[in-house]
Amino acid sequence: MSALTEQVGAELTALRDARTYKRFNTLESPQGPVVRMAGRGEVIVLSSNNYLGLADHPEVVRAGIEGLERYGAGTASVRFICGTFEPHLELERKVADLSGTEAALTYVSCWNANEAVIPTLTDSTSQPREHHRRRSALASRGEGDLSALGPGQAQRRSGGRP
Repeated sequence: MSALTEQVGAELTALRDARTYKRFNTLESPQGPVVRMAGRGEVIVLSSNNYLGLADHPEVVRAGIEGLERYGAGTASVRFICGTFEPHLELERKVADLSGTEAALTYVSCWNANEAVIPTLTDSTSQPREHHRRRSALASRGEGDLSALGPGQAQRRSGGRP
């Protein structure tokens, strides 16, 4: 057994012992306040984003089927690469009108929205990126301290092999 396998195994055991190991649950029913999960039976769900109970509402399901039949299963990439479907633009216009703003953007999840909005509002990514860019430029010219770079990066920056 390799040292890496032993280390990962020990970390996974520690997570299980601490009861913080995450596993995927398989749903066997529509999302709702109570769902059926493989190996667990009926479970009360207190953590979904189904706040309004629309995940399995008959009208929402019918609209989803109609959308699939008309537009297919999606754009197959992000909107700035493959485009945006008209219903999404219509929804964004309605959200903008409702909120009294010039425009609105919609996201498929709160996670995606946070990934876009927080860095935009706080400019939180510019300093680390700028720092990395400067450090990389210095390192590539042999003028910087390479000790902060990760394994193999110093050799790649200086033209050597990792």
